[in-house]
Amino acid sequence: EEPVTRCRWGLAQILMGEKRLVQALHYAVNAFVLSNDSTYTPRAMFLAVEILVAQGRLDEARTTWRELRERFASFAEQKRGDAVIQKLAESKGEGEPTAPTPEGVAQP
Repeated sequence: EEPVTRCRWGLAQILMGEKRLVQALHYAVNAFVLSNDSTYTPRAMFLAVEILVAQGRLDEARTTWRELRERFASFAEQKRGDAVIQKLAESKGEGEPTAPTPEGVAQP
């Protein structure tokens, strides 16, 4: 399980670096939805938050951040000061946030 999760997270990072955000989000979401690895699942969740913020999908980013805090509190605590989290905290949400799903993300 860990090698597959690590690969998905790694691909998501590479794709984000290439500004291919739709594909990056696909791999990041799959990494945390399809497995529960203590090392790479929280990293993938945080990467998904970063991608969602970059896409302007702040409600979904907030929902993913909330889930990350619930599932991996110590990891989330380390990331609280990150610029992307500050941006979320400063913005106001409208409506009921929804979490991204692999089905809702375009395939690469």
